[in-house]
Amino acid sequence: MNTYCLDAAERACFDALNQGSGLRFSGQVQHSWYSRRAVNEGLLTLSILPDDLRMSLLAAWMRSTDTLLDFIARELPDPSAELAVCRFEQLTLRAHRASGDFRAPDPAGCDSRRVVQHARAAGLLFFPNGPALLIAPGLTSLCRIATPHEKRLWGSSSNPTRVASLIEAGLPRLTIEELLQVGALEFAC
Repeated sequence: MNTYCLDAAERACFDALNQGSGLRFSGQVQHSWYSRRAVNEGLLTLSILPDDLRMSLLAAWMRSTDTLLDFIARELPDPSAELAVCRFEQLTLRAHRASGDFRAPDPAGCDSRRVVQHARAAGLLFFPNGPALLIAPGLTSLCRIATPHEKRLWGSSSNPTRVASLIEAGLPRLTIEELLQVGALEFAC
């Protein structure tokens, strides 16, 4: 608050208010709620981190403007199991938020002239030496193991790509249609 328009008595009152225990208590409660809400969002990721790392990351994050999981993802070694879990949690939260409004496109709209791209609320997560998980808002459980065709299609559609080009590259039309139906791919505008 700008205090330049206050007279001396009002400024003194305002300064006393800023130093009061009530305002400090309110600030501490707000800080506590803020950090607890973040912990709820990043519970899975935070639960697998060692205590000292978890506490230092939370303290550093509180001084940043990033979301908790985005911040943690930048701080973890790549590749690592912890980073894979963090990315899984990020993608699952994004797909969950989109799932309430998700409506599968009309299958008849999958014309070979259309252009598709990765959907914003979906992702393919590769685990080191493990399976790849497809995460999308239209999947009942939000994720499942990706098929080899889906992994190849995901790699081929990082930029907007015509359906015809994908089919010419040997990707099955059925896989393209299925990924559109679960919200992993979307039509580009």
